[in-house]
Amino acid sequence: MKSLITRFLRISVIFFLLWALIYAYEVFLSNGDGVLARVNINVFFTYLGIFLGIFLLAIAGTSSKKTWLRDSSGSFLSLLIFLVLLEFLCFLLIRFNVVDAPRPFHSRFLIQEVWGADRSTLWGDISPEFGRWRLASTERYNSVCTGDSVLIRSNSFGMRDKERSLANTTGKKRVAIIGDSFVEGYIVDEDKRFSNVMETQTGVEHLNFGINSTSAINYFLIYKQLARKFEHDVVLVSLLPANDFEDYEESQKVGLLRFPIYRPYWAGTYPDVQLNYSLAHISQSISAKPQVIQPIEIQQVIDSVYHSLTFGQKVLAEISLNSYLYTCGLHWGKKLAGKKAEDFSGFKSDAFQHRWDAFAYSLEQLAQTAKDKKVIFYAVPILSELRAYDQDKRDDLSPRLEVLCKKYGIAYVNLLPIIHAQGAKKWETFYETCDGHWTPAGEAFVAQTLLNHPAYKKAMQD
Repeated sequence: MKSLITRFLRISVIFFLLWALIYAYEVFLSNGDGVLARVNINVFFTYLGIFLGIFLLAIAGTSSKKTWLRDSSGSFLSLLIFLVLLEFLCFLLIRFNVVDAPRPFHSRFLIQEVWGADRSTLWGDISPEFGRWRLASTERYNSVCTGDSVLIRSNSFGMRDKERSLANTTGKKRVAIIGDSFVEGYIVDEDKRFSNVMETQTGVEHLNFGINSTSAINYFLIYKQLARKFEHDVVLVSLLPANDFEDYEESQKVGLLRFPIYRPYWAGTYPDVQLNYSLAHISQSISAKPQVIQPIEIQQVIDSVYHSLTFGQKVLAEISLNSYLYTCGLHWGKKLAGKKAEDFSGFKSDAFQHRWDAFAYSLEQLAQTAKDKKVIFYAVPILSELRAYDQDKRDDLSPRLEVLCKKYGIAYVNLLPIIHAQGAKKWETFYETCDGHWTPAGEAFVAQTLLNHPAYKKAMQD
């Protein structure tokens, strides 16, 4: 027993000396940030020390005089060696592209090159109130999957729109449009976008507050904090069931250990909830603008997020961030059990039921904030939802939305059956198949559909 303890002590001394020497080299002979060759020294040696400690304790247990401890230690050691071999096998499968699965992120101890990638775009986490927005008075060309590029230009308010005044000086009604990339017109020139087409045909200002990668809580906050500052009479709110139910929520906190982003969410039990944000401050976001957060700072944010997790979340984080076996298993599980993307429909209850409360609460808050305006909600299908609807004519979402709209005196326009009625050949012309957003033909069709809809006509006449 004494010889075993002596060996443990020797290994421990060697381990800590190695740690101290490498750390001293980094502090005194490098830049002193605790990172060497993209590796966070302290976190890496903590991982290594924990694994080494568990391994040595298991070996010590096999030398115990107590049968139960010797047997259980032997079994545990065998399991540990088996798992290490499986990890190594999965490492080889992923490393040599035998399995088409992403590598573990290792973000707690490894500085990721992607964190230092060029993020000089006009989109980012800009607003402390609603998060994702654009830099004001900026422009850039957005590459489209077709090989073309589209000029995206923001005005002094950060809107992808021409310059607008807060006051309505036209003597006509004014429309504010809220939504995500389908409202923004992500892959079309500005003059081909449906809101511009509507403005051109009516002579009525249609102010565009669309921004990509957002959902219902953002629509509410953008309207509350920005859009309602502009004089307007009508509010058009675009709903995209395909991803409007993907709001950030507390249970997704582990995901911030890969890319820490600043997202609003409702915390609590509905209807007793309060507005929270995924990070303590917007400056911690990897997408913070106009400043650019450095990779070492991103890892510090990740470390801060990690220490705020529960024990169970930390265990999940360690496995999902570092295990090749977990990554392989997740990849194979998705291939075996996952539904084909073309079968997906956000209009079906199995896609939205688990997040309905957050979605509905956000829309209710928007409705109450715009209670003195004429409000129209309209639902936008993507191509896979049109195909799914063609098979079973199933739309579980619209009846729920109609009840909510009736409660607040809101008009509802469902584009799913309207676009579906045009036939499959037309759908292909309305959507860019390599991207999924509307083409100029799709933008024009939606503009005409809304202009001719009784709900829009009534709102503009009242």
